[in-house]
Amino acid sequence: MTEQEVSVKVITEVRRDVGSFRITCFSDITHWGDTNPSIFKSQVPQERMTIDNVNVKEGELALSYKGGSGGQLEEGDLIISPAENDDPNNYSIQEDRLIYER
Repeated sequence: MTEQEVSVKVITEVRRDVGSFRITCFSDITHWGDTNPSIFKSQVPQERMTIDNVNVKEGELALSYKGGSGGQLEEGDLIISPAENDDPNNYSIQEDRLIYER
C-alpha cells in the first residue's frame, strides 16, 4: 500500500447570533492535478458570522484562501496576491466577478 499526502482546504463558519457552526473540509486538488487557484471562495453573508476566525458583518465581502500572502488594501483598492505557484495572469474580472482561467 502506498501513502499519498492530500492537500485539503478547511472553511469554518460560525453564526454568531445563533451560536451554530459549520466546518467544511475538502480536497483542494483540482481535476488538473494541482491546487490552483489559490484564492478559492468569496461570499457575502446575510448575517454576522465568523469565517476562518475573522468577524464578518452582514453584507461584507469575505474572501477565504489558502496560500500566498492573501490581500491588502492600498488607497481603497484590494490587492490580492496568489500563492507563488499560482499564475496571477489566470485571474480576471468580468462583470464584477473574479474569474480563474486555465
